[in-house]
Amino acid sequence: PGFSGITPAVAAGGAMYGTVSEATVAFVNFAFAGVSGSLVGNSLKPYAGAFFYVITIVLEKCKYSCGFMNPAVVFASHAVGGDLRTKQAATHILIYSAGAVLGAAPAAGLKWMADGFGKGGGKKNNTGAKSNSSGAAKKSTGGKKTGSGTKKATPARTRSSARVKTKKA
Repeated sequence: PGFSGITPAVAAGGAMYGTVSEATVAFVNFAFAGVSGSLVGNSLKPYAGAFFYVITIVLEKCKYSCGFMNPAVVFASHAVGGDLRTKQAATHILIYSAGAVLGAAPAAGLKWMADGFGKGGGKKNNTGAKSNSSGAAKKSTGGKKTGSGTKKATPARTRSSARVKTKKA
């Protein structure tokens, strides 16, 4: 079974070095991805990420792992190589899966700290403006009084489909 010429990806330095190497590569790449938008702009962010990924391959020199050895590639190489159901394949997939998780977790923590420990106030919508994170409509204050004693309507900060209730005087 499997295709000839396909060699399944394995950890060259063993389980510990493979996991640590994958965790390091994942952390560095995810951390860079978090700041690359502000460095090169959002339109070039994917290209900067790919370039940075290649740089990590060059620096690591595939001594213990290799930049291409992420869990999906390891899984695919064993599937196409024909030994996916073996204990050895499961071990190698687990090594890189554990490394990816161990690298992504501190990168997510770093991003959370950079965002102010979750104190950002709502999610950003497509235009970049912050929206109400709970989705609930804010109550209208009933309007502002003008100099003539009449009320001038104030715009309610609600979704466009929500109806604005007004107080009756």
